[in-house]
Amino acid sequence: MECMNKLWLNFLIWVLLFFVGCNQVDSESVLLTKKNSGHKINDQTITIDFEILNKPILNESAIISLLLKTNDPSKKIFLNYSVLSEDDISFGDNQIDRFELSSNLRGIYPEQQIIIIPRREGRVFLAVSATMKFEKENVTKTISIPIDVDKSINSRD
Repeated sequence: MECMNKLWLNFLIWVLLFFVGCNQVDSESVLLTKKNSGHKINDQTITIDFEILNKPILNESAIISLLLKTNDPSKKIFLNYSVLSEDDISFGDNQIDRFELSSNLRGIYPEQQIIIIPRREGRVFLAVSATMKFEKENVTKTISIPIDVDKSINSRD
């Protein structure tokens, strides 16, 4: 009988430790969730990655791919493309230069492709701005994409 009491007491202690341990994990998990749910608004709120998909040639179309990421994919991004001088770059036919993007169900914004036509040789720049609107403020990230333009496809390989 004494052996049965010790076994039962040992069992109760293990069950008690199990529930106390689980409760602590739940509390820490809730704290981490609460801590991570508050999105900080700073210059890292939006990131813009780009890739020039083909070699920019004078007076020929070039394609630039943009990938946008945010720390709050539930927000829309307002995207804007611009150039300093239309003598440097023009946009392709029907190219929209400002619009808004929403992320998909996985929190990923769709890749954007910009068609430009370089109008002079050398280095030209395309400005891309992405803005997120929050309750108290807006956050804008602007990058300048350097594009090295050649006269022909065979120059400067």
